Amino acid sequence: MEKDKAMMNEQNDNEFAALIGLDWADQSHDICLQVCGNDDVEFETFKHRPEKINEWIRQLSAPFPETKIAVCLEQSRGALIHSLMEHDNRVLFPINP
Repeated sequence: MEKDKAMMNEQNDNEFAALIGLDWADQSHDICLQVCGNDDVEFETFKHRPEKINEWIRQLSAPFPETKIAVCLEQSRGALIHSLMEHDNRVLFPINP
């Protein structure tokens, strides 16, 4: 099991700089971010407002300007998807809520 986890982390380190889980809601959104190769997990919440979404995306771009970031989120269309799609280094993984 530990060997499988280590192999998975090594694979992720090579493909993505960070992994993000985004829980979409009507009033606010919860974010879970893990930088690959690091065991620390960061949590953040922001309000459901276009300016807050854009601010979060801009902040996310600073530490990872040209590396791939995996974003797993509970939707396949909408303002957030369109905002994230404007950046080539975001790999989106929409899931069924």
